[in-house]
Parts: sequence; C-alpha cells; structure tokens
Amino acid sequence: MELVLDSREEKSLAQLCFYLDMPVRRVANKNGNEWLEQVLSCVGLSSLVDEYSNYFNPYSYNRGYTNDNDSFNPELGMLKVCNRIKHEKELLNEFLNEIFRRLDNIEDDYLLSQISNCVQLLGYELQIESTEIGERYSLQYLSSGEIERQREMSVMRNELNINHPDILRYYNEALETYSNGNFKSCIDNCRTAYEKIFAILDSENGDYLRGILSATGETIIENGTELKSKNKIFKYWLEKNKGANRYRIMATLYSGMSGLGPHGEDNPSQEDALLILRMTEDVFLWLIQKRLI
Repeated sequence: MELVLDSREEKSLAQLCFYLDMPVRRVANKNGNEWLEQVLSCVGLSSLVDEYSNYFNPYSYNRGYTNDNDSFNPELGMLKVCNRIKHEKELLNEFLNEIFRRLDNIEDDYLLSQISNCVQLLGYELQIESTEIGERYSLQYLSSGEIERQREMSVMRNELNINHPDILRYYNEALETYSNGNFKSCIDNCRTAYEKIFAILDSENGDYLRGILSATGETIIENGTELKSKNKIFKYWLEKNKGANRYRIMATLYSGMSGLGPHGEDNPSQEDALLILRMTEDVFLWLIQKRLI
C-alpha cells in the first residue's frame, strides 16, 4: 500500500494542538463547555458543540455528583475539529483565532516560542498585545496568498514523496527542527536537501553546482569557451554585470545555507531560518513546475 504522508499543514496543526493543550486546559478548567460553545458559535459551527464537548469539559456529572472526565483531552479535541475544517482555510483561520483570543497569559517563554514557530509554518504570525488585564493573542497572515501557497506545498510534498522520498525526509526534518526552535539544524537540513536534489540533475558527476547550471539551462560563453565553474561564472558577472542570473541566485542561496548552518560562521535567527526554508520550498516548486524532478 502506498504511504500517504500528512501535509506540512497537517503536521504543523498537530504540533500546534500539542503545544496549546496546557493553555486550553487552564481556560477549560475555568469555563468548561461554555468555552467551546463560545469558540464554535463565533465561527458559525455551533452545531458541532455536542459532538466535541466531551474533549473540552474537565468534569462529568452523574446524579448531582461532579467527577473527573476521563475523556477530557483538549489536544485531541482541537485536532479533530481542525481536521474537520482544514480544507476551509478561512474557517480554520477564524477557529484558531477564536482559541487564541480566549487564552490566559502564557508565561512559559519556551512554550510560547514553540507555538509561534508552529503558527509561522502555517503561514501566520502570532500577535501579542499587552493590556491592563494581561496578554491578548491573535493570528495574522504572514502574507497574502498564503492559502494558495499551502496548496502548492502539498503538490511539492507529493512529488517529492513519489520521486525523491530520501530528499523529502530532509525537508520534513527541516520543518521539525524549525518547530523545535533549532534554526541552525533547520537550515542544515534545507542545505542537504538542496544539494542532493541538484546533484541528481548532474548525471555525469553528481555535482550540485553543475546540476544547478543544467537546471537553469543558462550558458556563458567567453572567448569561445563555455564557462562551467562557479568562480569563472561569478568572475564573468563581476566584469560584465550580466549572465547566468538564475544560476547565481541558486548558487548564492546554497552559500547562504552553508554560512548559516551548524558549521557556518554566523548564528541564524528565527527569521533567517524561515527565509531559507521558504526559499528552499520555492526552488523545489520551480523545479517541479519545469518538470526537472
């Protein structure tokens, strides 16, 4: 049976629900089913309250007695609702926002950073506003067109899974390490996946730089000789200020990955890692669209 992988969005949603479990438990312990009813009603899903209420109510009641609810599991409840509505992107956005708006202060900095990492992989930025009654949270799209991008990333993952599952493994590891806040490792996994995909395109020697040149289809001729080495191509560009535009973009991206990775000279920020991750995705998508991989 063919293995069907969860999409990046599904994986990030599952991780987000895991990290939100304790903050939601605190709110549910105060408000019980009222909390879930408010969230679902605000997004037009009040019909789902009865179906999922058991996951969000910490107590059960029997003949006037209050007992612990063994089914109390906000993580699983959120995941089930998210999976139910994940194809309705705007609805999913509203549901997540209603959850964040009702959270109490998240005082654990590590937990807050993990939540922030997850929502960024989903295409959001976590907004935190300080008010007189505490911190208030909401989500905002990182950019317009994020829904379309998620669809494109699903196509990319499926193509890699079919044709290059070993490379998909490094990409998945990049997502995992980004979510965990290990930004150097995220960039290193991007670099490995990037190098391997282009090495495949150089059928003679498995050289990733030659693979990049082959993928772009660009040719630089100087004095009747075709330039194929990075040093000669960049030297030609420095002198002529033209030529090999796509090659220079992709070769320079790899250099940036090396310099920001575990053995590089620079210490990457979260923004650096997200930039590298998204640029890697875009190059892979470009290769797929050109039917090169």
